[in-house]
Amino acid sequence: MRTLIIEKGPQIRRTALLWLAGGIPVVFLRSGIDPFNVPKLALLIAGVAVVASLRGIEVAQGARRPDWRALIVPAGAVAIPLVVAWLFSPYKGWALFGLFGRFQGLLPYLLVVVLGVLIADAFSGRAREVGWAMLVGASLVALYALIQIVGADPFSWDAFGAPAAAISTLGNSNFTGGLLAIAIPVAVALSVLEHPRRNLARKLALVVVVGCLATRSQGGYAGAFAGVAVTGGVLLSRRWVWAPRAGLGLAAVAVAGVIGVGFVAAARPELPLVPASAGLRGEWWVSAGSMGLDSPIAGRGPNTYALEGVKHRTIDDARELNFNFTDDPHSVPLALFAACGVLGLAGFVVVGAWAARIGMTAGSADVMRAGFFGAVTAYFVQSLVSIDELSLRVFLWVSLAGLVASLGEASPASKGRARKLADAKRKPGARQDALRGLPVVGVAVVVATAGVIYGASFVVVDARVQRAEAAYVSGDAAAGSSGYEAALAMRDDAYYRRLWARAEADIALAETSGDESFDKVLAAFSYLNGFADPRGLVDRARFLKSWAAASDPGVYDAARSAYEESLAMDDSNPLLRAEYAEVLIALEEFDLALEVLAPAMELSGSDRYAQVWGAAALARAELGDREGAAEAIAIALALNVDEVNAGKAQRLLDETSD
Repeated sequence: MRTLIIEKGPQIRRTALLWLAGGIPVVFLRSGIDPFNVPKLALLIAGVAVVASLRGIEVAQGARRPDWRALIVPAGAVAIPLVVAWLFSPYKGWALFGLFGRFQGLLPYLLVVVLGVLIADAFSGRAREVGWAMLVGASLVALYALIQIVGADPFSWDAFGAPAAAISTLGNSNFTGGLLAIAIPVAVALSVLEHPRRNLARKLALVVVVGCLATRSQGGYAGAFAGVAVTGGVLLSRRWVWAPRAGLGLAAVAVAGVIGVGFVAAARPELPLVPASAGLRGEWWVSAGSMGLDSPIAGRGPNTYALEGVKHRTIDDARELNFNFTDDPHSVPLALFAACGVLGLAGFVVVGAWAARIGMTAGSADVMRAGFFGAVTAYFVQSLVSIDELSLRVFLWVSLAGLVASLGEASPASKGRARKLADAKRKPGARQDALRGLPVVGVAVVVATAGVIYGASFVVVDARVQRAEAAYVSGDAAAGSSGYEAALAMRDDAYYRRLWARAEADIALAETSGDESFDKVLAAFSYLNGFADPRGLVDRARFLKSWAAASDPGVYDAARSAYEESLAMDDSNPLLRAEYAEVLIALEEFDLALEVLAPAMELSGSDRYAQVWGAAALARAELGDREGAAEAIAIALALNVDEVNAGKAQRLLDETSD
């Protein structure tokens, strides 16, 4: 058995790693409420556990020990800030995995880093195999995107809230464009390298390029341009000594263009050529910078922008999006700054500088090294305007591992001599005990099994939640609630808890009586105690407000406290202020209601908000301000003829005029 593990183990391990490298971006399962990242994370967890355990068994049985130094610099640059931020985070439990569907928490990041380390260890001198895994995976992603573009997608994604065009297996056209951009430099390298499958590489490269173009992702375009420029510069270094520097210069132009568009859009959103999404990104970058400056050293914890970013958003962002606030600043370095402070931002820079140092030492003969250097460059450029989606992280670390693996490339003859030498070192001079390392083997088997089961549990739980959501959407809130509760017994996730609390709130409001149902809703919302989920806080406040209006006015005090807590998170939101003011009006605190509404009414363009002006009209009418009430009524009804509070205010004015 020991001989089998020593001789066949590396081959099995490499095969598994290649499937993970190319397969994680490709896999999706429509059987869950998140068909994209949940199955990807499940595969990552199970795959890393199995491969790492197999490597441990090999070492225990006498194989060479892994050299972890190859990726120590980038691994430490990413892992250390994340761990430090997590240790100082007030949301330690949540920050382990981060926001559901994003999975930008501590553990997913560390798993991707471990995957890169395992690939670097397994493929020293075999960089071409890593490149092929990336190219095949990317070509499948691109092919599916093209199928969607021509309208031949066999699946409908409407139920998952995703438009069909070019979302491919990642769920978003920008993610798809970014991933394909990372793969294009590697595709270029495989297309120019002399090998028997070069024609196939060129065909797959064409599919990837066309797929990237079809996504219409400006970040993907910029990343692909920068990556190809850097790769081309290295490959042309024999002909023109200045070519590598020229490639870096073109990449810098792409960086300047990407960043410049965002900030120009934030400063001058009215310019005709500025995309609306670019303007919003500029607003989100400002909020991420503000959040990072609040905790500049260690940050607030991995992925905590999804919780506290709303506290820092600009007035323009709040006025534009109201309750539809973003959970990520759409810029990886700024997301790391917000979550991990200057340590996170410095780590991001260190990874790029480390890759550049290795990539720029390549010559025109180091084709695969040039390709992986371009891939890392493409990741960094597109990351400036992107969310760090799980597949993008995977391709970054596969590229970093490929960069390291390319350093060991050698001629076939020297490879053969190296293998013979390694085999000779592995063969013991005397007979070894067949039970060597048995305790380690046992532990490794347990770890691998646990990883597979734990990874699979993500898919199983998510499938349960999807069934519960289908029942809820169809009008059966009770069945939905039972399904959510059963899923929570397997995996306690804040998103799942919010869905459960929402269903329980609907059930209670439909009954409009009973302390038991009211208490059950509050118990469902108890996950908010000490946890600042901005959407959950709004849901709880709205439930209390509705319950007070329909069943028990005494609950208005609790609603007031709930809205105060929510407003402390999102005080720029005009509609949140309007809802809070309605609670204050019910409590007959009319002056305070007008104080709460004042910032919303003073906003430029605030005449869009009928609810704000309706609440102001009612508060003014209750205070006897007939002229002010009439003005607010006119604005509110002009925006919405059915505005409830404006109608109440008008009736009150009519009654007091008699």
